Amino acid sequence: MKSDLTDSLPKAVRAVADGKRFLTPKVSEIVLEGFLKTRSEQRQGERGTRTTPRETEIVHRLAEGKSNKEIAAQLGITVRTVETHRAKIVLKLGLHSLADLIHYAMRHGMVSAQADR
Repeated sequence: MKSDLTDSLPKAVRAVADGKRFLTPKVSEIVLEGFLKTRSEQRQGERGTRTTPRETEIVHRLAEGKSNKEIAAQLGITVRTVETHRAKIVLKLGLHSLADLIHYAMRHGMVSAQADR
């Protein structure tokens, strides 16, 4: 930032010459505030994210260890529809794997740790 030019420029040049990164105190503050705000928004979004009744049903059945094919047969829908629901659930909740989905469901009371098999 221009306001940090006098004090920080020599330090910045030395840090960069040594192969290090350099942020002025003001920039560090801005970055940290942005990070904390983003984390807070993610947490609020997670609490506010709701799955549809169908998505919740699919999560329950996945937690029971059912395959996409089994879920499709039980619900009278195609395997592709189950896959689409599953992909939307994972995307909506910001998750990356089936294990993440099951952990999320357990933490949020969507399924119990002792799901019926």
